[in-house]
Amino acid sequence: MIQEIANNLNSLSGVIALLAFLVSIAALYVSIKSLSLKYSNKVIGYYNYMSSIESSTPFIREIVLQNLKDKEVAIHDIYIKFGHNVYLDMLDKDSLNEAYIHVLPPLGTLTFKFGPVYLYSEQTQIADISKLIERKIHGKIILSTNDGMIKVKPIKKGWSPISEYFKNYGTVIIQSNRYYRKDSVCYNGDYKHKAIDYTSYGDRILYLVTLRLEDKSEVEYPIYQKLDYKVEKFSKQTFTEEILSSTKTLKEFLKKEKSKGRIQFESIVKIRDAHALINRDIKRYQKEEPIIIKAEGWFDYNIKDKFITLWWKFKDNYIRKF
Repeated sequence: MIQEIANNLNSLSGVIALLAFLVSIAALYVSIKSLSLKYSNKVIGYYNYMSSIESSTPFIREIVLQNLKDKEVAIHDIYIKFGHNVYLDMLDKDSLNEAYIHVLPPLGTLTFKFGPVYLYSEQTQIADISKLIERKIHGKIILSTNDGMIKVKPIKKGWSPISEYFKNYGTVIIQSNRYYRKDSVCYNGDYKHKAIDYTSYGDRILYLVTLRLEDKSEVEYPIYQKLDYKVEKFSKQTFTEEILSSTKTLKEFLKKEKSKGRIQFESIVKIRDAHALINRDIKRYQKEEPIIIKAEGWFDYNIKDKFITLWWKFKDNYIRKF
């Protein structure tokens, strides 16, 4: 009897010891996983592009970054890399915003929204990168951070029922149509995760009209070259080439439309000739034809271009001295 109890206790002790070992292994695994979240950097993300009536060239519309580590990432610059040699600068820093950085929070997400581009340039020349942006093989997102360069890995597990539809036309997607209350997130746009706004105007814009509305707010409305493409504010107005020939004629036209009750605003704050400003900048580059930028492969960039670079350095450092 006593021997049987002892055997049972030994068996129970073995089970307890095994359970304790498994718990310690599990705790070690959790600790290692937790530590790995603090070590190094890992960012995944994607970008998409679009063409628009607002611009004569395609442009990057959105970049989404997701931090998979439990540590902040201070982003100084964002580039889209095509091939081995082309870097498209997305933040376009200058003397006014060169010190500004974006912080990707731990285990968090950042979304960047971009607008049309009126010009791509490489040093003093206009650059044509349309084929690079529109090609099927996407470029790679590169981040310049305090920890150096971070290559953003693509998101591979995204899903949408829209993709299911193109695989099988029997797929049905139902939209919920609602009339939102004033305190709802969709009514006032008060999202917790807001995109960082880098939106802009393209080269097909004519004027920027700033109106003071009845509620004393000032809103800027664009007018485009294509006369039948209008923002909602000017939906009842019929623009002609004569009306849009100058800021003066446009201003007089809008005042007449207001007196007729066809448009509501308190006053015209200002009208900017955006097309003239953009053309003035473009003319600085239009000394030669635009250069078509091509993405190079590994051999061309790492062997051929490297050899040319060393040759020019040799000429600068030695040959020109004699």
